[in-house]
Amino acid sequence: MTIFCILILCSCGRRKPEYVIGVSQCSEDEWRKKFNDELRIAAFSDSNVELKISTAYDDAKLQIEQIDKFVDMKVDLLIVAPGQVTVSEAIERAYDKGIPVIVFDRRPRSDKYTAYIGADNEETGRNIARYLSAMVKKEEGKIVEICGLSTSASGIERRRGFDDEVAKHDNMDVVEHLEADWTNQMAYHKMDSLLSVPHTSFNYVFAHNDRMAMGAKKAARKHGLDLSKIHFIGIDAMPQKGGGMQLVRDGELLASYIYPTRGDKVMELAMDILGKKKFKKENLLSSALVTSDNASVLLMQDEELKRQSAYLLSLRKRVEATTNAFDTQRSYLFMLIFMVALLIVACVLAVKAYLAKTKYNARLKDSMRKQKNMTEEMERMTQKQLRFFTNVSHELRTPLTLISGPADRLAEYHGISGEARKLVEMIRRNVGILTQMVSEILEFRKIQNDKATLMLNRFDLASDLKTWADDFKTVAERKQIAISVVAAEEPNVVIADREKIAHIFFNLMTNAIKYTPVKGAIVISLKHADGIYSISVADNGKGMSGDDAQHIFERFYQASDSVGGTGIGLAIVKAYVDLHRGTVGVESEPGKGSVFTFTIPETQPGYDEKLDKQTLIQADTQLIDDYSVKDVIAKQNLSIVTGSEDYDSNRPLVLIIDDNASMRSYLRSILSLRYNVMEAQNGEEGLAVAKKNVPQLVVCDVMMPVLAM
Repeated sequence: MTIFCILILCSCGRRKPEYVIGVSQCSEDEWRKKFNDELRIAAFSDSNVELKISTAYDDAKLQIEQIDKFVDMKVDLLIVAPGQVTVSEAIERAYDKGIPVIVFDRRPRSDKYTAYIGADNEETGRNIARYLSAMVKKEEGKIVEICGLSTSASGIERRRGFDDEVAKHDNMDVVEHLEADWTNQMAYHKMDSLLSVPHTSFNYVFAHNDRMAMGAKKAARKHGLDLSKIHFIGIDAMPQKGGGMQLVRDGELLASYIYPTRGDKVMELAMDILGKKKFKKENLLSSALVTSDNASVLLMQDEELKRQSAYLLSLRKRVEATTNAFDTQRSYLFMLIFMVALLIVACVLAVKAYLAKTKYNARLKDSMRKQKNMTEEMERMTQKQLRFFTNVSHELRTPLTLISGPADRLAEYHGISGEARKLVEMIRRNVGILTQMVSEILEFRKIQNDKATLMLNRFDLASDLKTWADDFKTVAERKQIAISVVAAEEPNVVIADREKIAHIFFNLMTNAIKYTPVKGAIVISLKHADGIYSISVADNGKGMSGDDAQHIFERFYQASDSVGGTGIGLAIVKAYVDLHRGTVGVESEPGKGSVFTFTIPETQPGYDEKLDKQTLIQADTQLIDDYSVKDVIAKQNLSIVTGSEDYDSNRPLVLIIDDNASMRSYLRSILSLRYNVMEAQNGEEGLAVAKKNVPQLVVCDVMMPVLAM
């Protein structure tokens, strides 16, 4: 009987959790303790989750070992806060072995991770700079920036964001960069060393966290600096005693920036991944600036949150204690059958624990339901806005047709010549541009609604690529750009939607023409292997950053230095390639150019020769002239004052600054009758021309590349 009871006892132990989640923290401080507590509270709502948390104490080698240990344990999901960029290799190993990896707080240097969640460190740096600019106002802000570890992703991003934004404001200047290691002591020693030698005076200190800000202030106090004239700003704004939020309230810091923890959001993302639900790869947490105006209110809110968290933690301990007691009593029940009374007590305790947990889960589910409803409502509002935008675009087609038709008829009339004909051609070209934009918007909406289909044709891809490339040679010659097509002479027959392939090619070529400099080169390559065609468009233009390349095919995304466009052209390219069951990508390096490559299978299912109707497809290169050749036109007109034969020293000088060649031409045609006119293609050139020639009037676009007005 005893052996039977022991066997039952062994088989009725605790249920093995369904998921084991490993958490790798790079260090241990108040911020990370708060994050760990939030994770535990969020995990408590699901009994199928077990958390295993490790801390590396700022030791990158130790953190790599801990991550590898989690991989060997075969955890179901890994949550990592990488301390240094070298930790990226361990993250890649875990990802390559099929373990979902959530990166939070700091980004790795690799994109081999399942999802990222955390604050935008670069945007945090920018917001601090904007706040300082508003505080400095008319006085000159001389800033000492105390950075985190030079190998830390968050330190690199905060510095980049802050320095980039400071460079945009004439009233601020970073006079010194000090490299620290996130600690109070190192910041103290760095500032002490700076103040011990002759140095540039400063009136603001921006540290990448609150601890370093206080270390720097301690050093400044040691050297007898007037602290009423030097303001210290940090990041983290922790509400604990001695944290940044209290320091702002007490006047020790001018301001701090909340760096959110949101362990609950991380756990929610983890459960979505484990539950095979939809999730976003990039999840940015919102944050806020803490100043003396709101610090007290935020501290009171935090006290209330602490009270509620303490209640939840105590409830958790009570439930765990009750569960442990139940397990013990159940063990005694199987071993000592005659102790029936203990069985009754254990059942009562189990019911109480179940009711308590059910009540808690009900509250959590209600909160999650409300959040879901808010998300769905936001999605409905977004769809309504898109439908409105599409309807407006659709309604534009009628007036555009009524403008285009008469303009075409005027262009055919031989009685119009000279300036009048130029104006008619300008109307036709810009109506064409607007019509093309409307068509792209409507096509994009059709793609979003899954209504786009393939009209399959059988055609020679190499022959058509050469024909389409020839359409661009006229506009390319204006910029002295060499266009070449590299393809095998053998037939390259493909079954695909010819119009959509042409649209893809025209879009890539239009971008290449826009961003390739004078006397540049564009190479179009066609390769065929293993039933796959690969088409690439390579240029030696200005290229793009890695961040832009990562998002360039997303809808409405535009690179920071893009010229014109709506941000949907490359999104349509990707959608068309996806319809063909192909792939599309870009390789780019700033200053060296870009290579856009897309692949498609050599055949598509459902081809019917009877329905194969091919039409003449030709690129309308006039629609890209305004931007693609603007460099040539602007340089030709940069030093021309109306025309030497028209120059009149008694007429005022007017400078036209605009990045659109047609707009400059139109304004010149109006103003040249009464004024001497000069042109510039962007704010930087316009400023140089204005300094040299001092015009009486400047007619300028507000938003332009290089330098906006």
